[in-house]
Amino acid sequence: MEGSPIEVDLEILKSDLMKIKGVTECHDIHVWCLSVGKISMSCHLVSTNPQESLKEASDICRNKYKIKHSTIQVESNNKQINHDCNHDLH
Repeated sequence: MEGSPIEVDLEILKSDLMKIKGVTECHDIHVWCLSVGKISMSCHLVSTNPQESLKEASDICRNKYKIKHSTIQVESNNKQINHDCNHDLH
């Protein structure tokens, strides 16, 4: 059964992701556990440097939080793009 892993504090994880150089926004973040010890995570980041932010975010998830599977969507910090996630068009 899916469940929330108690070993990951979502607010601290989000704070760590927001500290990445270039990241201006972190939203739509979800953490779950499909089985014991196999933590998964997905989130959206907005960044001025998407490639570097993706690398650092992946490293944080893997090394600090022991997240075995992460899906991180990094969007460019382009003011003309609406990063509203109130729709299902991802």
